[in-house]
Amino acid sequence: MPESNEISLVIGLRETERDLAASLYWQAFSKKLSFLLGPRKKAETYISKVLNKDNVFAVRDTKNNIIGLAGFRDINGGVIGGTFGDLVDVYGFLGAIWRATFLSLLERKDNSEILHLDAVCVEQKSRGKGIGRKIIDFSGRFAKSKSIVAIELDVVSNNDSAIKFYKNLDFYIVSREKIGLMGLILGFKSIYRMRLDL
Repeated sequence: MPESNEISLVIGLRETERDLAASLYWQAFSKKLSFLLGPRKKAETYISKVLNKDNVFAVRDTKNNIIGLAGFRDINGGVIGGTFGDLVDVYGFLGAIWRATFLSLLERKDNSEILHLDAVCVEQKSRGKGIGRKIIDFSGRFAKSKSIVAIELDVVSNNDSAIKFYKNLDFYIVSREKIGLMGLILGFKSIYRMRLDL
């Protein structure tokens, strides 16, 4: 299902693009994830290691460089997988214990009739050019081809620009999950689940 025009959207990444994808995810989500996955080098190493390259919508420019990504979750898992052993490999045993505990608190349940997007991100220099909208449009066509009725994604409560962006694309908030004391550490109080009906 490749796109035409100046960019193309495809499903999946090449094995050699793991590090680039990890860097792009970190660029987009480091403020939200720095406590759990930082510092940057370790975070990017971990993300690259556990990235499910088949569960990614990739945006490529005319030179075939990745300029945007959106992970998705399905019966094969999400874009970021990993085991406790993967955490140990990158952060050591003690670092893995507390990270695994916090990460498990952030896990969300999904509905198999809905395509759940993880980590929609566009590289800094390519923002404001409609690429995010094209990712959502592509995701919608993919979902419809699988007879999926809606797209959902999660947005942290203090990310006003993302909430506004998704509302402009006809997403609406379906739930709000407070994260309690963990919010003091992570810097946000709750997570909104937003939905786009197809």
